[in-house]
Amino acid sequence: MLPTRLEMRNFLAYRQPDPLVFDGIHLACLSGPNGAGKSSLLDAITWALWGKARTRSDDDLIHQGQSEMMVQLDFIQGESLYRVVRKRQKGKTSKQGRSTLDLFVWDAEANQHQLISAPSIRETDARIVDLLRLSYDTFVDSAFLQQGKADSFTIKPPGERKAILSKILGLEQWADYEERAKNALRQIEHEVGVINLRLDEIAGQEAEEPALLRALDVAQADVAEAAALREQAEAHYAEVAGAQEQMNAAQARLAQAQHHIKERKRDLAEIEAEQQRTLDQLGALRALIEDRDSIEQGYAQLQAARHADQALGEKLQAMSAIKDRLTDVNARIQAARAELEAQAKVHSDRIGSAGRIAGEIETYQADLSDVQGEVTQLESDESRRDDLREAISSFNEEMAERKAVNRTLYDEMQAIKARIADVQGAQAVCPTCGQPLSEEQKAALLVELQADGTQRGDTHRANQARMTEITETIKAHRAEIEAIDVELRRLQPLRDRVATLGQNVEAARNANDTIQSESAALEAVEAMLEAGDYARELQSQRDAIQAEIDGLGYDSDAHSAARETLSTYHDYERRQRDLEAALKQVPDLQTALENTAARRVRWEAALAEEEKEAADAQTEMDALAELVEEARRREDEVRRLRTAEKRAEEGRIRAQQALAALDAARRRKEELVQRQHDLMERKSIYEDLRSAFGKNGVPAMIIEAAIPELEEAANHLLMRMSGGRMNVRLDTQREKKTGGTAETLDILIGDELGTRSYELYSGGEAFRVNFALRVALSQMLARRAGAQLRTLFLDEGFGTQDENGRQRLVEAITAVQDHFDLLLVITHIDDLRDAFPVQITVTKTPDGSRVAVG
Repeated sequence: MLPTRLEMRNFLAYRQPDPLVFDGIHLACLSGPNGAGKSSLLDAITWALWGKARTRSDDDLIHQGQSEMMVQLDFIQGESLYRVVRKRQKGKTSKQGRSTLDLFVWDAEANQHQLISAPSIRETDARIVDLLRLSYDTFVDSAFLQQGKADSFTIKPPGERKAILSKILGLEQWADYEERAKNALRQIEHEVGVINLRLDEIAGQEAEEPALLRALDVAQADVAEAAALREQAEAHYAEVAGAQEQMNAAQARLAQAQHHIKERKRDLAEIEAEQQRTLDQLGALRALIEDRDSIEQGYAQLQAARHADQALGEKLQAMSAIKDRLTDVNARIQAARAELEAQAKVHSDRIGSAGRIAGEIETYQADLSDVQGEVTQLESDESRRDDLREAISSFNEEMAERKAVNRTLYDEMQAIKARIADVQGAQAVCPTCGQPLSEEQKAALLVELQADGTQRGDTHRANQARMTEITETIKAHRAEIEAIDVELRRLQPLRDRVATLGQNVEAARNANDTIQSESAALEAVEAMLEAGDYARELQSQRDAIQAEIDGLGYDSDAHSAARETLSTYHDYERRQRDLEAALKQVPDLQTALENTAARRVRWEAALAEEEKEAADAQTEMDALAELVEEARRREDEVRRLRTAEKRAEEGRIRAQQALAALDAARRRKEELVQRQHDLMERKSIYEDLRSAFGKNGVPAMIIEAAIPELEEAANHLLMRMSGGRMNVRLDTQREKKTGGTAETLDILIGDELGTRSYELYSGGEAFRVNFALRVALSQMLARRAGAQLRTLFLDEGFGTQDENGRQRLVEAITAVQDHFDLLLVITHIDDLRDAFPVQITVTKTPDGSRVAVG
């Protein structure tokens, strides 16, 4: 992975700096004041790729006062250019916040980035890890020396060190191979178990063969006997087999005759009802015809009243249309007056409202002046609060740096104490030549060590005092900020109040002009209303329409009399129609009555024939009843014997099937025995593979082969940084107290005092060991793991070294630069910047930190 371009927005100390372009940079120094955000650049890279940084929460990474952030990283992996864009937006809680992640690859043919993200953030994270072939933990344990974590590999237990080395060497695949071999063994063992069960079943079947042969003989005898009995019963049943068919035919004839009898009786009832309806209808019509003279006279009076109503109705219709026009004109005249009255009301309301507003101008002006004064004071307090927050941030960064230095000083003082104890021992030897020290030499060395310890102790105490001072200052600043925050809650409401009061003052100034203009308009409208000077054309139309109504000559009394006559005689029109219909229907009804009588005679004759047919069928059924019962008894016997024969046949078939299954099982047994033999051979092979793929097999051999390479690379750097004094050895096995050996990965350091465990070193010496091993791991990762690691970040180390140690550390960094395409060193020590060909400088500004390459 080789970064080429980094772009940030609202990430930690950065608001929206210019993108940082790494093209053309091979070895560079990243410098700047404490708290400016040097380490934050590396946090941005790890957060973009793995969603992880030094802070515990993504929301803690968002620039203070902002609600969202974004990091975009372009990097080369293999021969392809990729881009990852990770964003975070705050919510009311961390769970309500929203994160997004997009992964792109550059498409040279389309000349644009193509989206290759997975459906979810978790799946896209996994895709990035697969692409890099590198997890965040492996990255920070090898290629990224984080501030305060240079010893993240060396301080881990031996088992975890070995696990890290396994990841770097790409040995995870062997664990996968081992698991696959185990799965294959489990499958084989399961299949062998199934085969054994099946062989046991087949043995049980073979033991039952004699019983099956005896059961077959018995079943064949039962089948022959059942068949003979069944044939005899069938011959007996054939003698009476037709009785039921005869009974069924007689029953069918009876049912059909009964059905016809019901139909004939229903038809005769309908004919009787029809005759009665016709007689009733003839009586009603004849009564209506007897009242013929009265109906015709009433109908004549109805027609005369209808003609009179029609003539008067036409005049009324014409007058209604004219009245509609009159109503419309009156409504329009009234609307014109209402419009003028509404205008007068509007002018009057405006005059009253403007008068009230004009009377408040002095109050508004006084309130505005007071509120503006309060806003000015609070804005000054807000500026003071921002300055205090910036100061606290700087103090925190200084506190963190001094704590780190004190931890290093404490470790170094403990190492000096241990060395003093060694020198004071009876068998103290020279660390250079290995010869025993004289008393004078021991005294001189003790003075040198004690002076060195005193110097570190003084520095430690001075740092402690400064941290106490910083703590008190921060406490005071926070108390002041808290008090200011309480007051600043009033700022925005006061700003809103200033805007409202300004609008009120302007409105009061305009109110007097409004009063004058609205008063003049009100006088004009009231004059028009008093004089009736409106809608003159409509008033002329109203007078003309009224004259037209008066000349029409409509008589409402005559019209009412005609309508009363219509109401009195309206039923005579219906009675006239009924009379005319009755004169036409009487002859037809008399003919229909004669036809109905003839049909009744025919249906009565048919009913007598159907009743005779039903009696004959019943007689035949009574004669067949006993013969049918006998036929049923013989049929039941045949059915019982057929069932017995079928069961005997089924018993014979079961015995034959069982013997056939036994033959098939014997053939299957031969196949199973051969399969069992093949599986046992495969099981032996997979057991060997499981051992070979396990941690004590091929992976152990690869680690053993890699240890010399790791030791050689680490010692090359360590001897260069220590002037040839120190070397490192890695042991992968340890003698057990109970006997035998145990797998481990111990770090042993050799110097002028002999060989000791890494845990006995501290301070600058421990860092040199950490640095040498971490760089050696990075070189191994670049060559072996397939991760194509082309970058090394160093954010640690110079503060623990004296001037000579720093120079050697720079020489070591320069010596390994050819192993990486990009090597970036972070330091706040100004004297070291010139030791590197490229400087990347971070500076703090009021609008967030900035990055410049020079």
